[in-house]
Amino acid sequence: MDKNLSQKISEYSHFFSHMQDIKEIDHIEGQFFGFLVQDIKNYDFSGIAVIENRMAISFGVFDVLYPICRKVIFGSQNLTNEEFEARLEEINLASRIILCLNGEMNSAINRRLRMLELNLIKNIEEELHFVKLLTLKFKKSSALWYYRQKLIKKYFDEKGVSKEEVEKRITFEDGIIEEFLVKYPRNYYGWGYKKFLIDEYIIKSDYNDLLWKEYLKIKEYCEKNVHNFSAFHLLGTLTYKIAKKENKENMIKEQITWANNLIKKYEDLYLLESLEIKDKGIKYHELESVKRFLVIMKKF
Repeated sequence: MDKNLSQKISEYSHFFSHMQDIKEIDHIEGQFFGFLVQDIKNYDFSGIAVIENRMAISFGVFDVLYPICRKVIFGSQNLTNEEFEARLEEINLASRIILCLNGEMNSAINRRLRMLELNLIKNIEEELHFVKLLTLKFKKSSALWYYRQKLIKKYFDEKGVSKEEVEKRITFEDGIIEEFLVKYPRNYYGWGYKKFLIDEYIIKSDYNDLLWKEYLKIKEYCEKNVHNFSAFHLLGTLTYKIAKKENKENMIKEQITWANNLIKKYEDLYLLESLEIKDKGIKYHELESVKRFLVIMKKF
């Protein structure tokens, strides 16, 4: 790669080399970015600033960094492992920068996957945090969630899958999923990742008490979020697996009764609200998720 271009992106390395303390990534219009940085002493006008642990990236810097980083990403596609490792510093920085600009760039995620496969990512916790920042910014990137799965697999390969370790990590991951779902409640990828964790590290390990704990947690969530079909779908999956695993013949019937009672409860609630507030805008189709769950239960 052109040394001048390589030198250009290296000027930004201090922003991206240690991201463990960053809480959020945000893209800012140029004029507002100017207001943000006007009181920063000795600011170098690079187009990026970290303010109270939040990384602000001016849209103006996209034209500077995106083409350079893109060139590194696509220029490293067919390298041998030896060549890839020789250019690791450049590839690592370029992929981090471009993912902060565009978290849906699969080629950049692929470079980081290759780094992981070659054991070139030394701090898995920091990388997991970096991916968390990206998923909170770019909600539609399925590749980011796939990459997180691979990172978690690497984490458990190193730490082991003892019950204590699984419970500790899944509790931590639950906090990240919850933060994501608060922002994007119906997003399929967050719930899909939750299912992955339960399947891979609870069910396969036969940690039945942890499975029940997750089941009850999701059921409680569904009681408060009757519109969220992704949550109900996962609840249905866990219900079936527990009923089959533990020969609980009445569990499906109990779920059907529970779902019917939930429908009645919210229908009555919505009816009362609609009588009191004419323009509330609550429609009965918001109970579609629990009603679909009921249909699934009756098919088991």
